[in-house]
Amino acid sequence: MTNKTFQAPALRAFALAAACSLGACASLPTARVELPESLATVAPLTLEGPIGVARGAFQFGELQGSFERQASRLGLFGKLAQDRAVVSYTLQPDALRADCKLIGNVATLGLLQVPLKRAHYACTFSREGQALPQRLDLKSEDAAAGTREERRGSFVAGAVTLEVQSLHRVQGSPLPLAAPVGYVMRQGGQVMAVLDLNDVRPRLWQRAPDAAASAAVGQAALALALLWDPAAR
Repeated sequence: MTNKTFQAPALRAFALAAACSLGACASLPTARVELPESLATVAPLTLEGPIGVARGAFQFGELQGSFERQASRLGLFGKLAQDRAVVSYTLQPDALRADCKLIGNVATLGLLQVPLKRAHYACTFSREGQALPQRLDLKSEDAAAGTREERRGSFVAGAVTLEVQSLHRVQGSPLPLAAPVGYVMRQGGQVMAVLDLNDVRPRLWQRAPDAAASAAVGQAALALALLWDPAAR
C-alpha cells in the first residue's frame, strides 16, 4: 500500500526549468488549449503567486487572497487507487471563502484503468461562517468511446449559472489527453470563458456580458486553477 502526494504545478515548473537549462525554451512553446474564435483575441488573465506550494497568496485579475491545498493518490496493492484532493481559498477584502473536495477511486486491470467511483469535485462558499447561494459541482463521465473521463457540471451563483466542461485537447495534438488540460464555461450555450491548465501558471480567457457573470467565471476558474488534480499525475 502506497500513499503518494502530488504537486502537479511544481512538476511542470521543474520540467520547464530543465528545458530552459538545456536552451530549449525558445524552440518549445507551451501548447495551449484550443480557443473558440470569440476568445482568440482576448488577453488572458494569469494566476499569480507561488508555484507548486501547498499554501500562499494569489492574485487572479481583480481577485486576490490566500489558499491552502493538498492532494494524494493512495495505492492499494497496485490494483486500486484512491484519489483525494482538497482546496480552500479566501478572497480579500470581502472574506468570501471556498471549500472544495475531490474524491474518486480507480482500479487497474492490466493496462486499463477503470473508474470504480467516478471523480467528483465540489465546492461550497461562505462568508463569515454563513453559507452563500453558490456552488461548483463537477462529475466525471465517459467520453470519446471510453478513452477519457470528461468532467461536466455547473457553477451556480445566485441568478447566474455556468455550464462547466473539462477540456482534453491542446492545439496541434491529434489525440485527446486523459487528464483535463483546462475547462470551458458556457452560459446559455454561449462560451463565456476558457481556463488553460497546461502551462506552469493557469491562464483564463473570458468575455462575460456583465459584472455578475464575470464574478462567477472568476470564482469558478479560481477553484479549478488551484486544484492539485491526482488525474494529472
